[in-house]
Amino acid sequence: MCFLVFPLGRGTRAFLVTAAIIAAFVLNIGSLIAYLPLEARLRAEQFIPSNNPSVTMIGNVLIACGILIGIMSMFGPRNPKVKLARSLQKRGDNLGAAEILVQAGLPHQAIELFRKARAWRRAAETARDLDHDEDAASSYRRAGGQNLKDAARYYRKVGKLELAQQCNHELATWYIDHDRFDSAIEAWVGAGELTRAVNTAMVAIKQQRLNPQQTAFKTAVRAAEETRNHSCVAQLRELECNWLAAAQAWQLAKNHQKAVLNYRKAGRLKEAAVEEAKAGNDRKSLLLRIEHLSGLEEKLRIARARGIAGAQEAQHIKQQADTEFETLVPRLEKCDMKSAIIEVLTITGRTELAVSRLEESGDASAAADLARDNQLFTIAGRILEDLGKFSEASDTYELDNDLERAAECAEKAGLDQRALDLYRGLGHSTKVAH
Repeated sequence: MCFLVFPLGRGTRAFLVTAAIIAAFVLNIGSLIAYLPLEARLRAEQFIPSNNPSVTMIGNVLIACGILIGIMSMFGPRNPKVKLARSLQKRGDNLGAAEILVQAGLPHQAIELFRKARAWRRAAETARDLDHDEDAASSYRRAGGQNLKDAARYYRKVGKLELAQQCNHELATWYIDHDRFDSAIEAWVGAGELTRAVNTAMVAIKQQRLNPQQTAFKTAVRAAEETRNHSCVAQLRELECNWLAAAQAWQLAKNHQKAVLNYRKAGRLKEAAVEEAKAGNDRKSLLLRIEHLSGLEEKLRIARARGIAGAQEAQHIKQQADTEFETLVPRLEKCDMKSAIIEVLTITGRTELAVSRLEESGDASAAADLARDNQLFTIAGRILEDLGKFSEASDTYELDNDLERAAECAEKAGLDQRALDLYRGLGHSTKVAH
């Protein structure tokens, strides 16, 4: 049947027909000795075993068919495409011959010619179409470049994982040589070389060649997390503006300053304060805690404004704010941050205590300003009187609608007309006459 399957030359076909005739002679020699003289026949039978008639008959039929087909193929019409392919091959055009054989429906012979022509990708495609996956993988690998991706895929398909990883390694190197860092990351992961994938990601980040829209981005994140490269994870999270995840990664990388920056962007001031403290910046840490406390007070105000609906939330926030206040003030006192203490007292609605502390510290003028700014006019007026600032005290008392004390301070300040007007408003005729 080889006459039908293989595109053989006439000489080769003649040789095979001759071989078939010889095989027929050998198969039927047992029958031929019957025509020899008796003595010669007896002598021959000692060396030639007797044949099974059924086997002989079947063999003769097959050989006869083969000889007949061979002779017909030798002298019958030939496939013109096969003839053209042999002609091209003789001229050294293996690639052209292979393409013709594919058209003639002889892909098996075409593959070998493609390989001789070093047309590895066409050899691989032809083998792939024949479901010869391992041959396809081998040819794809010889083709190199981006074909290595297909080579790795087909090696995995046939279960040769080590060869698949080798192809991915070669592919990653090729991608790097061509500045395709995103593709190289995925290839390194396919090769099982996660550390190299992470290193490539770091280079790509530095050169601004990696962004969250690329498919390799998530691959890079997974590789960095699996290798515990927290610095790389942090930089990747920053690219996607996931500030909280970036801050947590910087925290694990023990880069406290960058953790602070990202926690602040995420609005997590308490965590930022902790990181500042770890970095040895106690004062900055305390200032961040003050900012955090201010945020809690604002949230508390909003929750209270919602009435009954926000009552439970307000209670929870109030507990947080109180706890923060109780732990923060002693730390501020230890660092002698007096102005910060006043700010904390004011933020938390403890203004009278703040005014009192300012007075005790000898800064009565600031105490008066703070009291007046927070509408504590009686306290502010008293302090201003003690300071001898009667004109300002008069104005402050008037804001509190204490016109009598406002008039007295105006009188002490020598503002007679103002005092007169205030007394008249009170209906004090005696003082007006005076």
